[in-house]
Amino acid sequence: MVSGRNQKKIQTISGIVLLVVVVMLMSIYFLWISARDNMDPRSPVIVMFTPRDFQEESVVIENKNVYSEHGFRVEYGEGWTLSTTHSGEGDNEIFTVSFDKEDKRVLITVMPSTMESMIRESMSVDTEESITVSNITAQKMKGTRIKDGLSETVVILIQNDTLYSIRGSGVGFDEIISEFELLKDYPQ
Repeated sequence: MVSGRNQKKIQTISGIVLLVVVVMLMSIYFLWISARDNMDPRSPVIVMFTPRDFQEESVVIENKNVYSEHGFRVEYGEGWTLSTTHSGEGDNEIFTVSFDKEDKRVLITVMPSTMESMIRESMSVDTEESITVSNITAQKMKGTRIKDGLSETVVILIQNDTLYSIRGSGVGFDEIISEFELLKDYPQ
């Protein structure tokens, strides 16, 4: 039989443990609510793809890259460094060419046209206009990226359910976009 003094110690310890557990659960709950409420509803849904090894079939001829598998070519001036990434498979395949020169970066991304909303939701658009790129009407948007507030220009061009997104800013962007060309013999 437990004496009155020991019973009081057990009740005190039990009460303290219960209080600690309740405080921890409430803290977790309030942190979760706070994180949920602080989310920007305009934030894009991040879709993660696992990159896979890929060797792009490209042909380089005097600062001209032809990406026949993805239906475009682009000429570029001296000093640009190119890199490519490829992720996803099937209907979710994404291919990106990154052009880097000093502090300039231009990205050309090829993806399914169903992903247009993902691009639009990644930026706060200040202006949008129709332009012609490679003899096709495209949408040119200027604004700021939601993730970091940097100014950016994005051109969206859709052909045969394939979306071509060209992102960048300044002189580097103008140089690359002016030399972007869709291949005429790309599969329809």
